[in-house]
Amino acid sequence: PCLFFELVAVFQFSYTAVFGAYTAFIFIRTGHLIGPVLCHSFCNYMGFPAISAALEHPQRLTVLSSYLLGVFLFFLLLFLFTDPSYYGMPTPVCTLTPSPSSLCLS
Repeated sequence: PCLFFELVAVFQFSYTAVFGAYTAFIFIRTGHLIGPVLCHSFCNYMGFPAISAALEHPQRLTVLSSYLLGVFLFFLLLFLFTDPSYYGMPTPVCTLTPSPSSLCLS
């Protein structure tokens, strides 16, 4: 039983760290706080995908295909939908290269 709780804790820590990096990415790319706040609210409402339930679903191939399509589209559209120019910014809030408009500390 102890190992189970440790695995659950590692899993929760891992997806929380990835989600934190993702919301930081949204903020850095858009320069607005509303994006990460709405994203966090939506994810709290939806919860973590129930993959075990999808595996038992009568239409499991359709459900799992939808999951995979969603992951593919997420990565395909990630940079497009977070383009700083959509949000009135010439460059992201913080960049890896030095920029006069960057708010990052050097």
